[in-house]
Amino acid sequence: MTDVHARIAPADRRFRRTVSCLATLSLVALSLGCASYAARPLISSGAASSYLEHTERHGLHIAVLDLSNLRTTEKHFDRDLPDYQFVPVQFLAELDSRSDEVFNLRREHLHLVLQDGTRLQAVDPIDVIDKVSFSHVRSFFSFLLLIPGPFVTASVSSANEELESDYLEKSLRSVRLSHNMRTFQGVVFFRVPAEYDGRVNTEDAFVEVVAHREGGTESKLGSRVEFPVHFSR
Repeated sequence: MTDVHARIAPADRRFRRTVSCLATLSLVALSLGCASYAARPLISSGAASSYLEHTERHGLHIAVLDLSNLRTTEKHFDRDLPDYQFVPVQFLAELDSRSDEVFNLRREHLHLVLQDGTRLQAVDPIDVIDKVSFSHVRSFFSFLLLIPGPFVTASVSSANEELESDYLEKSLRSVRLSHNMRTFQGVVFFRVPAEYDGRVNTEDAFVEVVAHREGGTESKLGSRVEFPVHFSR
């Protein structure tokens, strides 16, 4: 009996180690294969006119906030966006309560001007979404790790849909401010040239905003009004 137990014991230990390794591998595979998106909404601490560095023209107040630090960008976008060569900026607009003016603002009329004079164009949020979305390569690795491919594919697709919906909801595309809508806030993404390694100093930078005031004859959009807006802290 002693000899039988002696032969069984090593086999039992090998079996337990195998089970333990498989369990660990499964957990690692699941963490690598599954995808999820979690980001908090943007809530400003006040209207544009409440910020010291805001700029006002013809009753329209504009303020901008830098969202590119690691803690903030991961909190609101579930990504370190500068790692993807993007700088997110929160844009706040407010029409004075006594103003009867009407202004049109469009994303393509915004530029981030750096200290050295470099002007960065605001980009379509779809370009950002395409760059930061989860890759379906996870499905391939899940197949290698024996995780059901459809399960991982579904998690990646679901996470990407949530990311796209959230980015689009937060983004500025175009907005018309009037007595019917006096305040607005949204995010503008600026693409950073490769030589900056995704990181720019906004201390001495500003956002160049071009708004169009309805009623003017300068263009179909109205009279051009320029706002050089420095970042609020």
